[in-house]
Amino acid sequence: MTRLILQEPAEALLRQWHDACGTHALPTARFADPLRLRQWVGDISIVHLHEGDKRYFVSLHGANVARHLGPNFHKKYLEDAIPEASYHDTVAPYELSIRTRKPCYSIQRATLESGLFKSLERMILPLSLDDQDTVERFIIWVAPIEPGATAASVYVPFKEHEVMALETDEPELTNELFLLSDEYLLDSRVA
Repeated sequence: MTRLILQEPAEALLRQWHDACGTHALPTARFADPLRLRQWVGDISIVHLHEGDKRYFVSLHGANVARHLGPNFHKKYLEDAIPEASYHDTVAPYELSIRTRKPCYSIQRATLESGLFKSLERMILPLSLDDQDTVERFIIWVAPIEPGATAASVYVPFKEHEVMALETDEPELTNELFLLSDEYLLDSRVA
């Protein structure tokens, strides 16, 4: 079985998350301390899970995340900030983390019929409040698939120069989703 290879900053953040769990299923929201996360602060968002129709509130949206995703989600609900057609693929990693109480990784891709595509990777780290059993928040790390690349947003339509005047339909959005179990960390320490 091929091991998923995370970018080094994501792997380092995942290790810190795992260390913060200790003997519990989840670290508490105190893990989201900006001083502890300062090396990632531009590449992460913090999302609070609420009850009701609007569930995913973005309380922090790093500058690099805003650049990669296009729209700035800071202090907005995802339900209000992302296109309706993208909603299911966007929240699928959150829902998987809520069910499993485990981090997950996703590759979100917008593809045109011409084969042109835009890809971003996301790692979702669930956090609890005090009971360390119920997911209440998330840290989301976002980056282009190729480190150092400037990603065009998967939420923003393809620009004219990107499609080179080809006649195309709306981009097809897909989301590949992977659960990052404890075995991933053990395996990566060996590799």
